[in-house]
Amino acid sequence: MIEFIVLDGNGPFFVALLVMLIITVLEIASMLLGTSLSGLVDSFLPDMDASVDADIQSPSGLGMVFGWLGLGRVPALILLIIFLSLFGVLGILAQLSVNSITGALLPAWMVSAGVLLLTMPVMGTFARIFGKWLPKDESSAVSESSFIGVKATITIGTSRRGMPAKARLKDDFGQDHYVMVEPLDDGVEFPAQSDIVLMKQVITKQKGSLFFAVPFDENFKI
Repeated sequence: MIEFIVLDGNGPFFVALLVMLIITVLEIASMLLGTSLSGLVDSFLPDMDASVDADIQSPSGLGMVFGWLGLGRVPALILLIIFLSLFGVLGILAQLSVNSITGALLPAWMVSAGVLLLTMPVMGTFARIFGKWLPKDESSAVSESSFIGVKATITIGTSRRGMPAKARLKDDFGQDHYVMVEPLDDGVEFPAQSDIVLMKQVITKQKGSLFFAVPFDENFKI
């Protein structure tokens, strides 16, 4: 099977699976080191959730495309892993079927075009399924400005200045929210499971909504 996968006609699909494996290994390694590669990638991307939800609710073509692809429903790196996995597996299965009938392989570009058309909607379906199990970063019912002074807990990774990590908090209605957090003071780090208090919010073009926090203290008052 390995000999078949590395044939010239399977080049794009073999590369896709190889890149997927590399990204997966890097993500696992980053989590073992106390951070998250997918969280770091998302921190440098615009916040898609609110814009995607608004577009999906409208009859615009852009909203239909967003909903079809599953953008904003799962972390960007996870969406890329889903795409690469589907593209690689479906392409190799297509060539395997052709080879069993004709004894040869179709040109890679021809199969890639057909597999790409199939991969996109299937990827969107997977993203919508996974998105139902993933927590949302924010809620339209509660303003993020109300999070100031609220206790939160770092979920994955270590929060440092210039390297935000995701934190979870509960609003007055008991609903979970997830925000990106950096320490307010230089030289401070918040490892996973650290309790913190959100002190300041800034909106940046590169990272979107970002909160700065201090360590939690039982006697803390804002």
